[in-house]
Amino acid sequence: MLLQKHERKHVYFTITILFIYLTITYFSSTLEKLYNPQNHLSFHVLLEMFIIIIAFAIALLAWTIFRESLSAHRLYLGSLFYVVAILEMWHMLTYNGMPFFMMESSIPRATWFWLLARLTEAVGLLAIFLMKDQPIHSSYRKMVFLLANLYLVITVLVIETQINLLPTLVVEGQGTTTFKNALEYVVIFLLMCTIVVLLTRYRKDKQLATLYIISALELFILSEFTFTLYQSVNDVTNMLGHAYKVIGVYFLYKGIYVTTIEEPYQKRKQAEQSLKESEQRYRSLVDVSPDAIVVHYHNKILYCNQNFKELVEEDRDLVGTTILSYLSDEDEETFQSQVLSMGEHGTYGPSERRYITATGKEVYVEVKAASIRFQGKDAIIANVRNISDRKQLEWQIEESEMRYKSLFDYNQNASFVLDMEGHFVNGNHAAERTLGYSKKELIGSSWIPLVKKSELPKTTEHFSKVMEGSAANFETIIMSKEGREVHLYINAAPIIVKNEITGVIGVAQDVTQQKLAEKELKESEERYRQLIELYPDGLYVHDHDQILYVNDRAVELLGGENKQQILKKSIIDFLPDEKQHEIRLKLKTILYEGYPSPKSTEIEFITLTGEKIIAEIGTARITYNGKSALLVSFRDITKRKEQEEKLQKANQLLRNFSNVDGLTGVYNRRYFDQTLETEWERAHRYGRSVSLIMVDIDQFKNYNDTYGHLQGDECLKMVTKTIQTCLQRPTDVLARYGGEEFAIILPETNQQGACYIGERVRKEINSQNIPHESSEIKTNVTVSIGIATLIPSDDLSPTNLIEMADVALYKAKNRGKNRVEEYTLSGKMPGIDQYLRDVDLSK
Repeated sequence: MLLQKHERKHVYFTITILFIYLTITYFSSTLEKLYNPQNHLSFHVLLEMFIIIIAFAIALLAWTIFRESLSAHRLYLGSLFYVVAILEMWHMLTYNGMPFFMMESSIPRATWFWLLARLTEAVGLLAIFLMKDQPIHSSYRKMVFLLANLYLVITVLVIETQINLLPTLVVEGQGTTTFKNALEYVVIFLLMCTIVVLLTRYRKDKQLATLYIISALELFILSEFTFTLYQSVNDVTNMLGHAYKVIGVYFLYKGIYVTTIEEPYQKRKQAEQSLKESEQRYRSLVDVSPDAIVVHYHNKILYCNQNFKELVEEDRDLVGTTILSYLSDEDEETFQSQVLSMGEHGTYGPSERRYITATGKEVYVEVKAASIRFQGKDAIIANVRNISDRKQLEWQIEESEMRYKSLFDYNQNASFVLDMEGHFVNGNHAAERTLGYSKKELIGSSWIPLVKKSELPKTTEHFSKVMEGSAANFETIIMSKEGREVHLYINAAPIIVKNEITGVIGVAQDVTQQKLAEKELKESEERYRQLIELYPDGLYVHDHDQILYVNDRAVELLGGENKQQILKKSIIDFLPDEKQHEIRLKLKTILYEGYPSPKSTEIEFITLTGEKIIAEIGTARITYNGKSALLVSFRDITKRKEQEEKLQKANQLLRNFSNVDGLTGVYNRRYFDQTLETEWERAHRYGRSVSLIMVDIDQFKNYNDTYGHLQGDECLKMVTKTIQTCLQRPTDVLARYGGEEFAIILPETNQQGACYIGERVRKEINSQNIPHESSEIKTNVTVSIGIATLIPSDDLSPTNLIEMADVALYKAKNRGKNRVEEYTLSGKMPGIDQYLRDVDLSK
């Protein structure tokens, strides 16, 4: 594996100091001759001062930075080097040849202070780097430094009062004793252990500061080894040991400085740069948004994109102008109340309102808004979409529905609606006149007693086919309330709602008089033919294999220039290949087998010019020139279908927006509430159980504080995807309940099944190993899960189920987190206070 640049530098440094050490050792006899022992005390004081200053600097740095970082490592390192600095100072003051200061200077005292400083340093460094660095309370700072001072007082008193009882460490002129060398080797061993710990950590974090500290420890080892070789406290070997120590302390300070100041500074610069780039991307996204975007504060516009200017027909800069100038008078009060409500919810919308443009034109818009921090202000960002075209289409649809209602109620022919059992659901005034029964008498009664017995089998067959999904046109005879026969020609069609037949709608024409006038109608056939030619819709007559008659409008719609191009062709020739066989069979069944023809349907034609059109057709079986034929009326609805498709897509998109959480892509709280209410009612109806799982990410605030909110959003997405993999049934619903909390609705699931799913979710999230260094539970992200199961009854509600799951979740949280807890209900449903008493939250 290739080493990075700073890793190579560390290897070169290690080799270099080892080479220098070996070289100096080799030439130590020569250096001893050149070295003047009379200067030793001065050099010793200078080097010790340097060590003391750096040790105090480390302690001071840790003391001041701790309030910001609350790092256990920083605090313990600071207190450790505070102790080392004081012990080094006593070593310097009691060194052989120094003037009297509180106690006499002597080799034993100075050596013991030195050795205790080294032992304290080695043990402290190993202990600190073995423990995990984590935030601690700021009150620990005074307590730790108080303990450090207590340790110093005890150490100084022991050395001062018990120096004669302590083992001899140095014999002047002979060198160090075996006991001292043994302690030095213990220090070396502890330092080597610390290096191993740091190398293991470096393989994970690759921090430059770790290499600096390792370099310092390497120099400390050389220093300690050197202190086992000198014969006199004033010889050159002793001085070289101090020199290695000075350089090592410098590298240790540099490592702590990098982790405490330099690296956080670099990270902050990188974060600021990332934030700047993120803001630039967001601004670019807003500028190119297809919708109008406006940011306002206290009704004053702070920013708007070009689409907003175009929406309100403005060319000037709108920053600083009031947004109220574009609101209609009726919508201004609604706007102000929605802005005030944002203090509670943070968002509002979608909301429809009218904008008045600079030219005075009224524009209907849909607005969705959210709170945003912009230019140091708590502003509002609004997404404004022009829905004028959609509103126009909605009005047209509403108008069309009113026309159809009017057509039903005021139709001159009898109009009626039947349910699937054949009972009257509705009827118009013409039906009352035709049948002789009032509407009140008809509603709820069956049509069967009204039909003449001889006509009943044929009429029953027709209605049965309609209830199976086919439209029908047929004649029958009914008996009125007065007992007279009434000949009716009925057009009936199934009522289809969401692909399910729910009833029959029909129009019954009284043809009693028409039967008498059939002869007159035949004589007027030519007149009607002329009328058909002027009919605004296309008409043609088709027998079993060809078109027998066509009007001018039909020729135009089918792409012909004259009737000869259409006549004697089959309508099959104008259909797509995949539809030809189906329509051919339908023609056969209608014309030869007596099946009813569809009253109205849609079909795709391919004209003679190759153009595809969608046509709405109505059909009727007729007799033409003595033959059974089909009369077809059709109109081009291609453009209308395109508009309907666009409207359906837009409505579906709006429904999705209102039910889906924008961050995680799963259902939101609104959809959760609706679904839980629905599943609760279904379970209540059939007496089945419903389970609810509440999932909460453990210590997610610490995660955000450590990794930032952007990474926190990514963590939420990863947790969401993991939960989704654990849900196998399409009826299981996962929703974001709020913040870092999720809810899972499990219809028809008992307590055992819910616990299985809950435990599976917990294990799967654990297995993802999402890093969470600030967690007190594990080093990866974990979740706590609460489960509740109920069979709904009249004295229970969905709120009870949520409260129970919450109690179970509290139980999981208070029992160590990263676990699944269930709540078992017995007896009558208690309130939430009873739950809290049932679950001992103090455990």
